[in-house]
Amino acid sequence: MHVIDIKPGDVSWVGYKFLDANTHSFLYKGQYYKAVLPTSSIHNSEKFDILLSRMTERGFIPKTQKTSIKIGDYASVYHQKTNFFSVALQEQPFESVRQSARLVLNIFLYLLTHNLTLFDGHTHNIIFQENNKPLWCDIGSIVPYNEDIFRSSFIQFIKYFIYPILIREKSPYLEPVARLGLNQGISHELFHILTDNLDLLKLVTDSNYTAQNICNATLERINLVDFKYHKTDWGGYYDNVSDEIDEYKKPAPGKDNREAVIASMLKAVRPKYLVDIGANAGRYSRLAAKLGAREVLSIEPDDVAMAKNWFTLQREALPITLLQQGVSLTPFKQPGDTAIALALTHHLFFTEKMPFRLIASCLASYTTRHLITEFMPHGMLGKDKPVELPRDYSLEIFAKQLERHFASVEVIEYPFPVESSPRVLIVCNEKRAIPLDDGQGNLNRAPA
Repeated sequence: MHVIDIKPGDVSWVGYKFLDANTHSFLYKGQYYKAVLPTSSIHNSEKFDILLSRMTERGFIPKTQKTSIKIGDYASVYHQKTNFFSVALQEQPFESVRQSARLVLNIFLYLLTHNLTLFDGHTHNIIFQENNKPLWCDIGSIVPYNEDIFRSSFIQFIKYFIYPILIREKSPYLEPVARLGLNQGISHELFHILTDNLDLLKLVTDSNYTAQNICNATLERINLVDFKYHKTDWGGYYDNVSDEIDEYKKPAPGKDNREAVIASMLKAVRPKYLVDIGANAGRYSRLAAKLGAREVLSIEPDDVAMAKNWFTLQREALPITLLQQGVSLTPFKQPGDTAIALALTHHLFFTEKMPFRLIASCLASYTTRHLITEFMPHGMLGKDKPVELPRDYSLEIFAKQLERHFASVEVIEYPFPVESSPRVLIVCNEKRAIPLDDGQGNLNRAPA
């Protein structure tokens, strides 16, 4: 095997190297690698390669293979399958958090059969691949079993996974607190104040319970969790629409052809990496995936809609990753080659009070090439419908602002049934490297 020699300065090191005793992670040409320290005996053995293969087969870790890369004084380097889109656990719906907790518990139990355990138990070692499935990425945290190490890492696991889950179970209104815990951990004291319960801590610190007893008891508790959801404005948006999607449906006279028209635009653009902004329950994320997108990032802030998105993905395996957050007012860090923003812009304009200049800039940051979005000629509907549309709410103004960011902006009007709300589709291509100057100064400061 040909050895590939890479200098340590030519890669991007991830995390805090001095904290990892066995492996150090780095990013090279868009791919993640684990460099094994020569002092780590367990990670430099043939048995470890077999263990990783079996853990991959069980769906515990991403596909991890030893490479011919040589970097610095490291003994060996493993490559881990790397997705284009990367989402942290704290930005996932809480059903994903529970699924991740089950994963870690099953890893603990599996490693016990090999007289091994995990040194770390925090959430930052969870990644998402293959149908938003959680995986454990830190192979360096696998160490020989030691009771003190197990109990210490399991207490960390409780603080970062279990406490946030149980706090979220207590009330949907505690979700912001629970999400902070996913990133920083929840102290025993705070958990006790919020729940008046420290049963799991007592279990872990009781020497009469074995590691297997502790894992099984925690797994049993997690399986009983029942997340409650309060009614939200957007959680029921697609309740009266079938989950079935026909990606080959063609426009027909007198029908609501919105989905068929959007499908035809996606077929023309042929995205590889698509970002669905304001995805709700993920209907158009699934449409894009069915039409061949290699990866789809489905973004939605509403927790009820996102939970429905998650449950649908459990029934239908598609290359979709979930991200629970609102529209970013700063440049999005993981733009796809295509972004879609459907049934969104009028809400940004009327509800969020965003001018079209800002809306166009925000949406453009989610893509490197194409944008498919919509304009609602009548503005908001129902009780929120304005008596008179504002002068600055017009298709012409929106299209001109999009032209600052894209060399090609095509407005596509198509017939709607009388009972439906008319929409205008806007397809933007050839994103500009730098937006055209409209004489109004930088977006983030007032014009001079």
